[in-house]
Amino acid sequence: MLEGYVSAEEACRLLSVSKATVYSYVSRGKLRSQGVPGSKERKYWLPDIASLTKGEKKTNPLAGSSAAESSITLITASGHFYRGKSAQQLADEATLEDVAGILWDVDPASNFGNSPETAPPLFHKLCTLLNEQSEVDRATAAFPLLEQADVRSYDLSRLGMARTGARVLRWLTAIILRKSEMSQLPIHETFAESLNLDSGLSDLVRRILVLSADHAFEPGTLAVRAVASTGVTPWRAVLTGLSVSSGRQSRSRHSGETARFVQQILSSDHPAADVVRRLRDGETLPGFSSPAYPEGDPRGEALLKICAQIFSNDTEFKRLDAALAAVRDITGQRPGFALANMFAGHKLGLAQSYAPFVVGRACGWIAHAIEQLQFGEIERGSPSYKGPLPQPATVRMD
Repeated sequence: MLEGYVSAEEACRLLSVSKATVYSYVSRGKLRSQGVPGSKERKYWLPDIASLTKGEKKTNPLAGSSAAESSITLITASGHFYRGKSAQQLADEATLEDVAGILWDVDPASNFGNSPETAPPLFHKLCTLLNEQSEVDRATAAFPLLEQADVRSYDLSRLGMARTGARVLRWLTAIILRKSEMSQLPIHETFAESLNLDSGLSDLVRRILVLSADHAFEPGTLAVRAVASTGVTPWRAVLTGLSVSSGRQSRSRHSGETARFVQQILSSDHPAADVVRRLRDGETLPGFSSPAYPEGDPRGEALLKICAQIFSNDTEFKRLDAALAAVRDITGQRPGFALANMFAGHKLGLAQSYAPFVVGRACGWIAHAIEQLQFGEIERGSPSYKGPLPQPATVRMD
């Protein structure tokens, strides 16, 4: 017989069960077998038997390649918490730099107190060539150059990664705002200075950054943790998160639909009637469903509450508020964070409304990269093979 197969008797012995139970495993798809040509005998696939004896569960390959535990972010129905601190409460007063200290578990002063650094010459040429590209595409192209020039980024201690993380966030902000050098100002003030925002709008950016900083094991974070476990720098970890978040078709489609819905509402003279028409015609209302928050996304509500204070006399906000009230009255649904963030980005005058969100989320990706690396690098695993099985040797009937 070929390796990998055992007889029914051996399967019973290894599993400590009767033949009837072995046959039951086969019928339920838990144990695969092959008939022996020229015989009524069947042989049983040994790796399936090993899985049954160990009680192995099916796991997502990406999730299975990183640690399943985390001390960073807790998500509850009432909101999310960064190492036990309410993100909504932090959004009332903390900066992204403060939140980075919490998420990275280091003193913020030791990370963001460094002087600004000069970019390598090729960086400026690259930014000029990619001037018409999106923020994420420009960052994706520029990060390898910045990493190569940042020799300290190869210090993968917790403090070393945190210090590199501060530079990553500052350079990401500069790239998004199309600046040639990174700023030493707090990141929300860098946005405010570049976009010529007043104190109220600057505070709105700060809140978006804080609320966006992390949301546990979302797909981009899973990818970051998998890559970080191989020992890459924070530059590469954030680059991975950017690639996954911008490349997921379902998310891009959902974001596009939400953006179009928001723009339709803001340009409508009868926003509530538009909502009624959508529902009457069986159309979806993008930007409201949130699997993590069945009763409503506290992040979206917190952001819209501040928008109500800042834009209380603004025509566009009144239109949005009327539409949201209609949705709430008819379906009971409440807006998600993406919808609130897109409205805020529109009022901030950003070409890409998710720009502060990307910088904020990069802070969380760095936190997960730091934590994941503490578990050590991934050892090469033995995958559970699910393809066609090799045929047993033909039994000779001499």
